[in-house]
Amino acid sequence: ATEVMGLEAHPTEAGKAAAEAAARVYVNGNYSYTHGGGILCNGNLVIGVPVNIEVPARVELQATKKLTDSIGNEKDLENNDFSFKVTMTEPDGTVVANGVCDSNGTITFDHQLTFKQEGTFVYYVYEEADGGNPSIAYDPTLYRLTMTVTKDSGVAWYGDTIKYTYSVTSVKVERSGDGGTSWTQGSQSST
Repeated sequence: ATEVMGLEAHPTEAGKAAAEAAARVYVNGNYSYTHGGGILCNGNLVIGVPVNIEVPARVELQATKKLTDSIGNEKDLENNDFSFKVTMTEPDGTVVANGVCDSNGTITFDHQLTFKQEGTFVYYVYEEADGGNPSIAYDPTLYRLTMTVTKDSGVAWYGDTIKYTYSVTSVKVERSGDGGTSWTQGSQSST
């Protein structure tokens, strides 16, 4: 595992009594992006009487890479020869995911994008130009992803608890071949 989470609690006697009286455990949305399921992989673990629950929206990025020679003939790819970055807000902003390309051209990113807030969010995806092979002209294209996230009005979940779910309602993909000065519409989808 690359990340470990430890939990520590120091409940009061009244808190312990309340938890023992409730004696309920709920596991919700148990799924893992990188490996099998497990408590707290990305679902909710609710012990005792819960307060309102907020379920984040998650986006798994999917992309492909082609390698061509100088006259446009497709060439074979090697595993992990090309790497990619996903950044927030600005092309040189905080890196939120890294991607590598396999021999079939499939780019796999190490993290999903997770949203637990309404709004419009902008991310940039680009190929790292320092791949180390001087015979390759790495792709300078910058992709801008604009995602709109909404929160539903909530549904009764357990007792007085309300479960709110965030959803990505639209994704707009644009591309720039000049480092972000001008943009061309790529694709757009709405859910």
